[in-house]
Amino acid sequence: MDRKWTYQDDSGVEYGPYTREELLIYSEQGRISRTGRIRETGGEWINTVDLLQFPEENRDPFAKDESVLSPREAPTAPPTQRQFAEELSDGDNKSVYPRIVYILLGIILPLTVCGLAGVNNLWVGRSGVGALQLGLSLFAIILNTTGIILGFTICVGLPLWAGIVLWSILEAATNEYDGDGRLMR
Repeated sequence: MDRKWTYQDDSGVEYGPYTREELLIYSEQGRISRTGRIRETGGEWINTVDLLQFPEENRDPFAKDESVLSPREAPTAPPTQRQFAEELSDGDNKSVYPRIVYILLGIILPLTVCGLAGVNNLWVGRSGVGALQLGLSLFAIILNTTGIILGFTICVGLPLWAGIVLWSILEAATNEYDGDGRLMR
């Protein structure tokens, strides 16, 4: 799912990016104001009433419709990722990834197998964070290996490796969501 939609409430505060499905859920729950605006990344702002389906309407949510809708009180801000994940996790939409495996991969691999971090995030679909952690840990391995031979790059490699290991362990212990924002089981 592409997170390419941004919501702007009546006061001008922007939220997102969201997927189309998330915006539909928020509009059905009354968390998006009819007088707010949304836009696709790089696009122009469009009134939410022109694109989103609200509870009393039965139409294609992204089809243009010129019908006039009755005003409705603006709701609070859209939910956080945690609130959205909890809503998705009620029922069949719970993540397929076991959290214990995520934790073990995030702790054991950085501490043992040459300090490889980020594998746990790549496994659950958090590819941005996972690729960054893996890339930095590989860079630290190269610095440490050349440091054993040359002696001076280890001064940078060891602190970098220690930071990545700490980051991986803390994230593995505190993160409860997979790459789609669903609670891991």
